[in-house]
Amino acid sequence: MTHNPLNQENLGKVFPNHRIQFDPKQVRQLDAELGKLKSDGITAILLFTPSRRDFKSAISNYEEYKLVVDQLTNKCSVIDLDFMVNDSIFMDADHIACPTSYTSNFIRPALK
Repeated sequence: MTHNPLNQENLGKVFPNHRIQFDPKQVRQLDAELGKLKSDGITAILLFTPSRRDFKSAISNYEEYKLVVDQLTNKCSVIDLDFMVNDSIFMDADHIACPTSYTSNFIRPALK
């Protein structure tokens, strides 16, 4: 069983030149929100969920967006599950809804 190939036209609309675009205003807003949560005594957890291998390879600066978030990690915990799985999980809709196996096998252990 295989998943559908990426739609290159749609990919180009969302990611011009196959790059994630960083909006400094959005980064500042995320930083402010994380700062507010921290000052309110709330521990924020940012979770990088898995992405398909073909998607990661189609985006030339895929890892850079993680670096942007990593710069803000003094205000939150970051859990990166993106490297822990292979593309076979995308054949099971459970990875999206997370009610059973994906939550039990990946998310809960990462939170401990």
